[in-house]
Amino acid sequence: MIIQRDAQDALFHDATLTPDLADTLPANDVLALAFNHVRATFMHELFDSKALYYPQLDTILQRLSERMYAGVQGWEAGSGLQLIVGSQFSGVGGHSRVAKNFASLAPRNIVVVTDPFDEQTPQARREMLDFFAPLPVLFIPAGDLAFKADYLRTLILQLRPDYTSCFNHHVDPIPIAATAAAPVPRRIFYHHCDYRPSLGASMGAFEHVDLSGETARLCSGKCGAGQVHVLELYDAQVAEPARTPLLAPGAALNSVSAGSAGKYLFEAAASPLSYPHVVATLLAAGAGEHHHFGTLGEEQLGFLRQLLAQGGIDPARLVYHGNVPSVQRALLEIPNPVYLPSFPVGGGLTLIEVMSAGVPVLLNANAPASDAYDFSGAAQRALMPDLHASFTALDDIAPALAALGADYHAFVGASNARFEQRHSRASFLAGLAQLHA
Repeated sequence: MIIQRDAQDALFHDATLTPDLADTLPANDVLALAFNHVRATFMHELFDSKALYYPQLDTILQRLSERMYAGVQGWEAGSGLQLIVGSQFSGVGGHSRVAKNFASLAPRNIVVVTDPFDEQTPQARREMLDFFAPLPVLFIPAGDLAFKADYLRTLILQLRPDYTSCFNHHVDPIPIAATAAAPVPRRIFYHHCDYRPSLGASMGAFEHVDLSGETARLCSGKCGAGQVHVLELYDAQVAEPARTPLLAPGAALNSVSAGSAGKYLFEAAASPLSYPHVVATLLAAGAGEHHHFGTLGEEQLGFLRQLLAQGGIDPARLVYHGNVPSVQRALLEIPNPVYLPSFPVGGGLTLIEVMSAGVPVLLNANAPASDAYDFSGAAQRALMPDLHASFTALDDIAPALAALGADYHAFVGASNARFEQRHSRASFLAGLAQLHA
């Protein structure tokens, strides 16, 4: 398999990847081809944070969907029903929370889980039922990809929803094939896969809902400006109105970061992209403690503590919390907090929690090492409060921390203002109303 990146496209050098495959191959072979091509490439370093689209595969899936619905007549809106279709969901992570919030778009909702890997356990299904309650959750039975796509097609034709909204994982072709040509009044693709290429992301058959103006700009170039909507991130789990952090006048600032190990680099060499070296520099520059929310392995924690000890810093000043039920609530218990977003992979909903707690933000503003477009970085910068501190080198951290301390209340106000104006429930419902119109 030969594949290259052209701007934000992941392109295969294979002359056989044409829409004709959808007419000549069995449906399961077409779906498996898309599934396997994406599974083999979407996390590759050439595309991770740099590409968003599989235009060749999307064109094939569009043709397959048209074949699935050939001769089927459409219907007028009026049922008030939305099918929220995803590959899998859980009680943890932004993807599932966004899907649950999206239920506010319609008065009636059914969540449909495709499970393309056929790997969900009874316990996982119970967690999904509990998470989405009182919404009903329908689990497509085990079977091959074509069986699942046809099952979803039948469901759509029988229920005649007003909306189908896709929250598929990158590799999952089932929601795409079963909805792209469905005669539904509104077909929506929520572009939550925001830093790796995903099936469906380049398809003009959908109305695209993007997380920010920057993501919408890119999608408009693929799908047409009239098909792209911006709906700012919102998290129903965040308590409103916005809070202010615990203040301890005269005490040091305490840095905080949140994310699993996969969102950071743990490089031994001193670098502004090495999380351990950034933490060590923060503590050496005057931060009282550094708190980490999210799962790190023993190897990563050991390296962090060892690096601190080597620099004469008490390793006990690194406070590891692991996963926390609410970042907002956990932040409100730490005096004088300053938030360091995860890097090089950012986190959207976590930043919403941070701003809801009025916590100032210290952004690692490093550009990518190559000239490639760093989509994750651009998306992260688009979520920043108007007033925030940043650094691009380790030597920049001390003055940035000093600036935060000198005008802490102004940074608190900026975080609160960004949350209230663009990520509160009122702003989210206003955005949904525009989408519904």
